[in-house]
Amino acid sequence: MYRFLAWVLLLSLPSTQSPQSTGTKTAIRRVSGRHSSEQVIYRTADKRRTEFRNFVQQKGSDGSMEWVLEPEMAIIERCDLGESFVLKLKTAEYTSAPYPLKPSSPEELAARGTTKPEATEPDRPTLQIETTTVDTGERREMFGHTARRTITTTKQTPLEGSQQQFQETITDGWYIDMNQELSCDQTSSVKRSYVMSAAVLGSGKVPREKPEFVDIGPRETGLALKQVRISRGSHGLPDGTRSHSRVVIESEVTLFEEGLQDPNLFEVPEGFQHVALLSGNQ
Repeated sequence: MYRFLAWVLLLSLPSTQSPQSTGTKTAIRRVSGRHSSEQVIYRTADKRRTEFRNFVQQKGSDGSMEWVLEPEMAIIERCDLGESFVLKLKTAEYTSAPYPLKPSSPEELAARGTTKPEATEPDRPTLQIETTTVDTGERREMFGHTARRTITTTKQTPLEGSQQQFQETITDGWYIDMNQELSCDQTSSVKRSYVMSAAVLGSGKVPREKPEFVDIGPRETGLALKQVRISRGSHGLPDGTRSHSRVVIESEVTLFEEGLQDPNLFEVPEGFQHVALLSGNQ
């Protein structure tokens, strides 16, 4: 069954007047099954703030129940400071960490009571990641930009020695040429970020996968204004049968503005308490 990682993004509070920087504000609505959420991302060349909002049911002024968007957490990333901040808005708490993230040293792992699992990389590839990108040739105007329709199909095929299962994801989207990376972001790609962490029960070790990447057509690197992502996969059950899964995630940019951004959006609000770990939901 798929495990989808949700990147928690942030929000901050309005503040006093101050100099502003040019950047973008993007609101993205995501729907998966019955679950809906919204992200609002503010970005300049070296700063980014992402607000993550979920739909919750509240009693309206007339006494009836209604669904409203409620901000819960936010993430601020600062290249100029070399730090990131995760804010929990309801409890006025925040944590901080270096940005961009770096692998923990053996000393840091030991201080936390953890050690790196021992594993050797296989001699031959154990997993093939094939990505096929097709520009359909269709174009349309979206938010004052010319958007192109691209269909990307990614197949994960286990080879000999792999601990993974076959997966396929088809992404049908509309994109514009708009760089959303920060000045200190490393150029990311599946080839750099692909990490396997399937634990072997009983051994305490983590087997390493050696991926082999196959690209058919140039990868899409633009900003997605609208996407439908369908993921399919299967995994074996103890009784020898196979379980099949299908997940559909739709996303759409509902607001895209280019212009000045208030620097106070990228600051930890006054009165927030720094903690080692954020408390649970309340």
